[in-house]
Amino acid sequence: MGADERPLGYTWLIKAFNIATVPLSHASYIGVRASLDTPAPGVVHEFFPPNYWPGDDPIDHLVFALKYDDFKPGRFCRTQSRTGKFAQG
Repeated sequence: MGADERPLGYTWLIKAFNIATVPLSHASYIGVRASLDTPAPGVVHEFFPPNYWPGDDPIDHLVFALKYDDFKPGRFCRTQSRTGKFAQG
């Protein structure tokens, strides 16, 4: 991962709230352009262009994760317990 790439979605949430979890099979990052990298068997790093950046609000990263990352209900529960927020809508 280069210096200009930022984590987003579940990857951002895990880092921002120091959530202990199993390694992700799919991690999302903001990069220069859309691309995929497979650093190990069964592991995908997906890079999105800068216009996909959801902002710094945890709920926005959760929404991104629900749209683009693998959904794991346990991660959602741990994120909610750390932020005290549920997405409403």
